[in-house]
Amino acid sequence: MSITAILLPVYVQVALTFILLLWMGSSRLGSLRAGEVKVKDVALGERNWPSRILQVQNAYHNQFELPVLFYMLVTLAPTSDIEHTVFDLRPLRIPGIRCSDRPFRSRGIGAVRP
Repeated sequence: MSITAILLPVYVQVALTFILLLWMGSSRLGSLRAGEVKVKDVALGERNWPSRILQVQNAYHNQFELPVLFYMLVTLAPTSDIEHTVFDLRPLRIPGIRCSDRPFRSRGIGAVRP
């Protein structure tokens, strides 16, 4: 795999993080200007924002949880043999999915009938 193919998902993930940051900031500022929320209600990190702003806030905070492990994997991939063991397992996803639904197909669940 080329270094560009490895780093492209990282660039997309970082762009998503910044988009969520800007979206959260503009939503909060708009809510404060509209008078939906008072500064004293949210000054010390209180979660008194409207529900839509809390959804964006939670999505932004999630970008610092699981993606951190993704960043670590991508950082280690070029310097170790992880690239060959992890990234080359992608073609096995489809056969793995096909084998995992075999118990359901044998019971007639989701079976295609003529």
